[in-house]
Amino acid sequence: MIKASLRGALIVALALTPTLEVGSAIPALAASPSQQSHAATSADWSPSWSGLVSAMGGTTTTTTTTTTIAPTTTTSTTTTAPRRRPPPPIIEEPTDAPPFVEETVVESDYRSAVLTCIAEHEGNPGYDNGAGSAKKYRGRYQFSQSSWNAVAAKYGREDLVGVDVAEASPSDQDDMAWRYFQASGYSPWPPSSGKCP
Repeated sequence: MIKASLRGALIVALALTPTLEVGSAIPALAASPSQQSHAATSADWSPSWSGLVSAMGGTTTTTTTTTTIAPTTTTSTTTTAPRRRPPPPIIEEPTDAPPFVEETVVESDYRSAVLTCIAEHEGNPGYDNGAGSAKKYRGRYQFSQSSWNAVAAKYGREDLVGVDVAEASPSDQDDMAWRYFQASGYSPWPPSSGKCP
């Protein structure tokens, strides 16, 4: 019973003073042999808190918890709408604009003026001039047969090659005379040079 009381007192002393040595803390008890034996046994205890708990039959457990926070990635997406081209301006046609005149009309007028002037300076003969005769210059524009054949062949009118000029249609004679004028001017018709448009 006495040993139990001393043991309890020693435990309390160690708990209150962790650095206190057993022999110096309780000098009165060191004289007794039984107390010395008890003190020697008690000296084996660790003055630390963990040693005290172990002496009382307890268990100290140290738990270390490590928490890792995953990095956070933030993605920002910006969408820009494509730029649209502005529509072209609307140009309104004036309502009082003059009618469109094609070049063919102007050319036709010029062509008619040229051919009329050539015929007048050649004596204004008819399209059948020289028909049934051996006359060298024939028709309204006084073609020689050799000149007529050359112009017809050059401009793809093989159907007129060898045809008597005086017997060719008025439209064919006008066409050949106009083509001849476009290629040579008034040189085939000297009387018209300098007098016609």
